[in-house]
Amino acid sequence: MKAQEPTPLSGVPPRKVARSVSTLRRALGTRHAAARWILSAVPLLLMLLGTAADCAPAKNREPSVGIEGTVERVLNSPDYTPLPVTENTPLILRVHSVKRNAEGKYNYTFAYIGLQSGVFNLADYLQNSAGKRVRDALPVISVTVQALLPDNASATLPNRSFNLSDLSEVWRAYQSLITNY
Repeated sequence: MKAQEPTPLSGVPPRKVARSVSTLRRALGTRHAAARWILSAVPLLLMLLGTAADCAPAKNREPSVGIEGTVERVLNSPDYTPLPVTENTPLILRVHSVKRNAEGKYNYTFAYIGLQSGVFNLADYLQNSAGKRVRDALPVISVTVQALLPDNASATLPNRSFNLSDLSEVWRAYQSLITNY
């Protein structure tokens, strides 16, 4: 006959084991309460993980309107600067950094924010140190800015002026909620 392997409760009297198990069951409510709690928490956890994945920035995706994008290019001169921004500028350009490389050329890092969706050539928004546009002297630096709304969506907001009576109605509703609670 084989000797029995010792269990964690092998030296504990049976009454004490029964009391411990019943105390644990009372603490959990039922025998399966822990399993039900875990099973009910799993969908919530999956939902939170899915939401976090949706909120994470996508790699290799063009920025949308109002979101900054960056692009790196190698150019011949270190003195390119962005054109001044005007009212009708569809894209705001910034030179983030310029570093000389081993070949004697310059590594530019451009940061841009599109105010309109579309495909833009960043060379159209650059000037040299003399203030002259250099779009013909540079290669095409194409960037795409995605639209947030679908093409058939109306981007106009209703023209509604602010009225103080609206605010007073909200305040009265809040006061009545507080006093009646």
